[in-house]
Amino acid sequence: MSAWSLPTTATVDGKETPIRSDFRAVLDALAALDDLDLTMPERAAACVRILYPEWKDIQDWDGAFKAAIDLVIDRTETDVLLGNSKGIYQAEDLNRVGQAVEELAALLPQLDLQTAVAPKTDWAPPEAYDPDKWIRTANMAVYLENVTTLLSTMGILAPADFPVDMNFLTYRGANAIEKALLQVHDRICGIQNAYQYSGAAYAGEETGL
Repeated sequence: MSAWSLPTTATVDGKETPIRSDFRAVLDALAALDDLDLTMPERAAACVRILYPEWKDIQDWDGAFKAAIDLVIDRTETDVLLGNSKGIYQAEDLNRVGQAVEELAALLPQLDLQTAVAPKTDWAPPEAYDPDKWIRTANMAVYLENVTTLLSTMGILAPADFPVDMNFLTYRGANAIEKALLQVHDRICGIQNAYQYSGAAYAGEETGL
């Protein structure tokens, strides 16, 4: 099985700069992008502050913002061939996606929705000698099912190239898993924003009707 891990650095100001690549950080950054109380430049600046621990040292904020967003779903065949940080799939990557599923599922009750997912966040490499935490065909099926369950709950079709299983996973299939999670997040934020808007309108504001 081959795929990739999210890098821990991005090229900013001509040098490698540390970046937070855990999904919690990505979700926080996306939430900032969805904040209607901020202008677009303010949203981008918030993303940079969230994703870059050393944001105070960054000169090219626009470049930093674009680099951070591109890291999420821009893996290519070249990454796989080179075996770089984007081209190798490890236990930590499975844990990151599991954490994302867990956090997204936790938001659903706010929308009066429930779903049954069983994300695993304690994957371990084979050298850990813990069979319960190894990557096996059966628990890989559950891994994908967690993502498809979230998609179904939110009424979203799986992205193109979404894998039917994790055997011989391609970079396109792995990108599709990331895209699926981002689509779920965007749909949740869209509904939350709609609730806030309708709540304000029905709280006595003038609607013009």
